[in-house]
Amino acid sequence: MTFSPEEIDRLSREMDARLAELAAGGDAVQTKWIRQGHESMPMPVPEKESQVIEKAVTEAGQSPDSFWQKFRKAAHDDVCKEGGVLNQQWKKWGDLSNEKVLKQFAAILVAMGFSGNAVQVLALSCGVVVIHLGVKAFCMEAKADADSKKM
Repeated sequence: MTFSPEEIDRLSREMDARLAELAAGGDAVQTKWIRQGHESMPMPVPEKESQVIEKAVTEAGQSPDSFWQKFRKAAHDDVCKEGGVLNQQWKKWGDLSNEKVLKQFAAILVAMGFSGNAVQVLALSCGVVVIHLGVKAFCMEAKADADSKKM
């Protein structure tokens, strides 16, 4: 699934608005610590995004816990590992564009079996989570989670 230029523009503006809202909230932003699987490290997810993601995943007939495990691994491969599209952008510019995040996360979500409106909702909310958390923090948490599973 690819987004039309109009959808990318709308979703990008919405992402900017959500990120600005989170930045303005500072320490007052409510977070939910999501544990992606039995033994994984919890990840702080803004409460609003957590609710949106959980609802979309549940409506698609999937388990939120299972979703986080799969999405986090796939997103980690693209964001943190050499050769990932978002990793290349991060290394080159030290920043991620909303448009690239939305497109890459949409591809990941389609590969995970999501379709239609769920892809837009999830790409937007997951993008907000990763950008809000920060690429370095996201990669460090995902690495710590992978390391803990090796033990």
